[in-house]
Amino acid sequence: MKRVGVLGGTFDPIHIGHLIIAEEVRTKFTLNKILFIPSAYPPHKEGQDVTPVHLRYRMTVLATQGNPSFEVSSIELDRPGKSYTVDTLKVLRSSLEKETDIYLIIGGDEALDIASWRRPDEIFDLCGVIVVNRPGYDVNVLGERWKARMTFTFVPQIDISSTRIREKVRRGESIKYLVPDSVESYIKEQGLYRP
Repeated sequence: MKRVGVLGGTFDPIHIGHLIIAEEVRTKFTLNKILFIPSAYPPHKEGQDVTPVHLRYRMTVLATQGNPSFEVSSIELDRPGKSYTVDTLKVLRSSLEKETDIYLIIGGDEALDIASWRRPDEIFDLCGVIVVNRPGYDVNVLGERWKARMTFTFVPQIDISSTRIREKVRRGESIKYLVPDSVESYIKEQGLYRP
């Protein structure tokens, strides 16, 4: 039986924190692969300035290419409309072998908001949900209805965020070691996050 982890995100840009989480969860839960899914039109970012999805997709491909257990999916790029997790999981479920177990990987911040997601009960019907600790978010306040359906894990955290990386680029500061070298080069080549 195959076990696939799904790590969705805006990835604007993807950084080493994302990669560390993916690899830690993959090994702890003996997953065959991690499927990175860049959000095409994330509903929680509506009205915010988000880098075009084809550029974020490319950065994700560059960041993951050195790990044979990592794969990037264009599933959200290939369909119109907002990128709701439940819809993505339905399409993914229908494209995988029936015996494949899917595990959605989310942060503690996302776990706290799960009740506001589109059709959250369906998400739990489609996959297992692995929650990774995130500094500053207390998942103990989650209601039992949700907590009982999640698996919680600790992953070493690096104080890094895509927002901070974009700000550093805007200020002309180095982002070396915050993102893979290939992503750093791509950001420079494309002139991303510059004022």
